[in-house]
Amino acid sequence: MGQLNNSCTYYSLLDDALGAAKEALALFQSGEEEQLSLVYVDAEPPDDSPINLIYAPFGQLTELFLQTTLPLPERFIPGKRSLPEAVIEYEKQRFSSTINQIRKTREQHLQNEHGSLLALDTLFLNRKFAYATALQGNHVYLGHPNILGQQVCHYEGEVVENSPENLIQITSEDLITYFTESRRRIPHI
Repeated sequence: MGQLNNSCTYYSLLDDALGAAKEALALFQSGEEEQLSLVYVDAEPPDDSPINLIYAPFGQLTELFLQTTLPLPERFIPGKRSLPEAVIEYEKQRFSSTINQIRKTREQHLQNEHGSLLALDTLFLNRKFAYATALQGNHVYLGHPNILGQQVCHYEGEVVENSPENLIQITSEDLITYFTESRRRIPHI
């Protein structure tokens, strides 16, 4: 089992999401929580935001969650805005409908015979996606019915402190050399 909590929350406002992400990361790093909770947000966070705060624009949720094995958010927090209750309720229903459709599509098309999402070694363009996916501890099919490998998550970007073994930072300058000279499996992009 991975170190990623499958109970995630989606926030529409950045300030609310930042506070929740900082709190979840502090609990994980202190050892009070064994699994890290992801926080998704509809607004683009600053570069120095916590590693578990993931930018997920509402209009791109389907694309994001069908291209990754990241856990789906279970809760929607619309934020403390002065909107009419009918608008907030509409946002919640739209969110719920979108997540249910993604869940249904994953179940129909993206699961293996054991019910797990199919995972591939991946070169991520976003280090936060790479980190979160590495924490899941996914397995990949290696061509043998009884032997699975651990998913390797490569990324380009800043070093992630205390990262799992299957999270590997590479630079764009070393990319070709790394994959031609190492024994690592070629990742999916």
